[in-house]
Amino acid sequence: GYAMSRIKVLVVEDDAKLRRTLVQLLMLESDLTVIGEVGNGERALAEAAILGPDVVLTDIEMPLLDGIELTREIRRRMPNTQVVILTKFGDDERVFAALKAGALGYVLKDSGLDELSRAIRSAHIG
Repeated sequence: GYAMSRIKVLVVEDDAKLRRTLVQLLMLESDLTVIGEVGNGERALAEAAILGPDVVLTDIEMPLLDGIELTREIRRRMPNTQVVILTKFGDDERVFAALKAGALGYVLKDSGLDELSRAIRSAHIG
């Protein structure tokens, strides 16, 4: 059958090495495509406005604009774009703040590809 259109993902992570790893992992999934990768929240906001991602995968701790503020701004400006938080700890109170700000879920930084892509897919579905 005809392939479904792929889920467009913007990866936002200030650790360049981790960002590259995430991008390479996500590109292994046939239904996901990474349309951009940036290292801080301000760039993320600018890129999201241009690229129109389906899902933004963002770290919480970042320079210039953290993941919580980024989530709030993206949800305000681009209601069709969903946000998934990337975090070291699931019980971090910032995760709850990000979910309150409109993120649809979170995934731990040491998660495997299955978990990562599952979180992105379910966020995309809503």
